[in-house]
Amino acid sequence: TSIHLFKGEVAIEPAETKALLNWICSSEPITQDEDKVILLSGTAGQGKTVVLQNLLEELKKNGQHPVYALKADQLDFGQINGDDFIMQYVDEFSTLSEKGLFPVLIIDQIDALSKSLSADRKPISLLDSLLSAISTVEKARIIVSCRPYDLDFDPLLSKYKYKKKLGLTN
Repeated sequence: TSIHLFKGEVAIEPAETKALLNWICSSEPITQDEDKVILLSGTAGQGKTVVLQNLLEELKKNGQHPVYALKADQLDFGQINGDDFIMQYVDEFSTLSEKGLFPVLIIDQIDALSKSLSADRKPISLLDSLLSAISTVEKARIIVSCRPYDLDFDPLLSKYKYKKKLGLTN
């Protein structure tokens, strides 16, 4: 178990961080686009963001995987041109993949854009399109965090509950 600082306090690295790191670093080729997405699921306060922060730290130390992290509730969707946004990521991920690298996309708190919290469906549709586009890149890995409630009741997010899932428990 590794010890990390989180907001100035000691935090023990959750086993989920290690599981995600092992999945990302696996030399096993992923041939199905849908298998390139793993869902980190847990209720509010269970530590999804902490797991992802620990994962980012480990990936930075390791230096083997270019990683792009988006916090869904902090993106300014009014300033984003959807097609350009998606193409920038696809181009970048494709270039990295062609160089033999395994780029990683992390989207934290996608549930903040769910139907239960927002009437504007454009932001969540844009991120869903981004996930679909990135999953076609050969060596890409994608991690999305979401609460179980939104997986069950948001029509766009519900398709992700059938993806590979890593659940947090108390």
